[in-house]
Amino acid sequence: MVEVASVIYLSKEEEESRNIPLELRGRPKTLLQSQLARVSIVDVNGNVVLDSFVLPEDPIVDYRTEWSGITKEKLEGAPSFADISKKINAIITEDSYVVGQSIDNDLKVMKVHVPMNRIRDTALFYQRFHPHSRTFGLKNIASWCLGLQIQDGQHDSVCKYKTRTYNI
Repeated sequence: MVEVASVIYLSKEEEESRNIPLELRGRPKTLLQSQLARVSIVDVNGNVVLDSFVLPEDPIVDYRTEWSGITKEKLEGAPSFADISKKINAIITEDSYVVGQSIDNDLKVMKVHVPMNRIRDTALFYQRFHPHSRTFGLKNIASWCLGLQIQDGQHDSVCKYKTRTYNI
């Protein structure tokens, strides 16, 4: 995911509740948020079903290259979010089970709804057995539970997803 800048307008009530100074009210605001820049989907056997860069809908302000591996060059010629969204919705149907690490944010940026009873979130699974500890990242869970070393440097989403389906 990359960080994008979206221009928004707040209602008078929202501006008042957020204590926006009077001289700044009624003007557009810039909202920084995450948007999809690459989507990778693998099946239960670890086969890549979809792996594509995605051109975000809004202007990018931070590629987060250090973590995402995304660069301006990698997004040149990438399909639009609308095009990729059609492919995602053809793959992830109402009958699909989705496995991921802290998957709620991924589903949110993909604008995909999956019923809770069809989500297997490795972060929540680990927390169930260790309720007094924080949510651990996939890198730590892969190391502790599977003996795998992943995410050394830039993240590789295909590697991440294959790790998520390992021994399920």
